[in-house]
Amino acid sequence: MVRRCRVFPIFAHIKPLCVKALSKYLRKRKSALWKYFELPKEIYTPETFHELRLEVKKQNAFFELVEFCTKDFERLKHFKALKTVFRQAGKVRDLQVEEMMLRDYFAGTELKSYKRQLHKRIEKEKQIYFSMLNPSFVSQLKNMYRSTEPFLSTITTKAAKRYMANRRKKIKIILLKPNLGIFEIHDLRKRIKKYHFNERGLKLMKQNKDPLSSKTLPEILGKWHDCQFVITNLKKTLKVKGVHIQEKRHLEKVILQLSIERRRLSEKIRAVIPTSEFLINGK
Repeated sequence: MVRRCRVFPIFAHIKPLCVKALSKYLRKRKSALWKYFELPKEIYTPETFHELRLEVKKQNAFFELVEFCTKDFERLKHFKALKTVFRQAGKVRDLQVEEMMLRDYFAGTELKSYKRQLHKRIEKEKQIYFSMLNPSFVSQLKNMYRSTEPFLSTITTKAAKRYMANRRKKIKIILLKPNLGIFEIHDLRKRIKKYHFNERGLKLMKQNKDPLSSKTLPEILGKWHDCQFVITNLKKTLKVKGVHIQEKRHLEKVILQLSIERRRLSEKIRAVIPTSEFLINGK
């Protein structure tokens, strides 16, 4: 017999978290991940790596909720199987973003040598990634889902409400800071992503907000993150011996242009913060 979930009056605007619904969501995340891991390597595109990382982030966000709402569940321990693969996919994705940005700035023969080296680095990191998708990884992944299932029966609506309120509060604290540094922007981006993954995926909260206001800030934060990564990586490249003087000049030009774009995005972040859903909806 399926046990009914009790809905407390003061939490009536939050849908009950029944074991059946949580298990279904966990299976959905598992199915989504397997889809990418089973793809032939020839099918992978830059978008594939991007979508794969989004799926892993959704899984990690769910584990964070489970850890908060239950006793004895260790998120880092359960996420260990995915963490290494996630980071390796991130190396590939970051280099692909850099390659795409350089293509936008220099569509011709400029930086020919650097572009060739960058492409070789991407292929090398891709090989490492695919080598990780071995039988041992598959076994760890199956165990990860199998060991998570028993914890779901202890998650209550009240605990989920407390988790969401706690995450909203931490996001709001960052948003109210007068000046956001690089670390704060990175942290803000990650926290908002996790919040939205659980809110939308599990349908925890009543959807009565403006969908545009909930997308604007995360999108700008994502663009800012891409700029920041490429700038950091190109600066490291400038310090490497053997880079041709002409290519250094081109790279310095890209860094300057990206720095201007990053400054523009930083100003946009400050401008849209007052309209954030976490401030205007009483969150």
